[in-house]
Amino acid sequence: MFILGHVGLTCGAVHAIDREADLRFVPIFALLPDLLDKPLDLLLPGFTNGWTRTIGHSLSASAVFSLVVFLWKRKKSWPWILAYGLHLALDRMWMRDTHTLFWPFQGFSFDVPWTDEQTLRHLLDPWVGGGEIAGLLVLVALFVRGRLWNARAKRAFLATGVLAKPSGRGPDLVS
Repeated sequence: MFILGHVGLTCGAVHAIDREADLRFVPIFALLPDLLDKPLDLLLPGFTNGWTRTIGHSLSASAVFSLVVFLWKRKKSWPWILAYGLHLALDRMWMRDTHTLFWPFQGFSFDVPWTDEQTLRHLLDPWVGGGEIAGLLVLVALFVRGRLWNARAKRAFLATGVLAKPSGRGPDLVS
């Protein structure tokens, strides 16, 4: 899964569960495992062995993140915790690489060979492409639902993170 899939599907899930949830930081936490692991691969290639799904994609990191966010935000932490967890689910971490998922309990190194052929197969995987399209469609739907083309609705969203409630009438095209 790539950026649109992670961000769109996660924001859509959070909004579906609670229409009053603050969506402003959900995209960041939906991408956090990648934001942790991609630089780690650049800074410590010997540790990651060229694999960009490492510590951030583990249940250990998810548990630590969840605990810290819960202690900080309490009841308002669930969208961020869900966003992080959905990243692991959308990456299907249980399928190919359980070593990373259960890190460090199966050892501290990441010995996952990754070839150019696997990269091509990954890019052509319908789950990846379909996830990107679905994520884009969800983001468009949220944009329309929140009437974010409207300056007032956009300001309200940026201030609260909550999408404007549909007014029941046609689209409000003027600000």
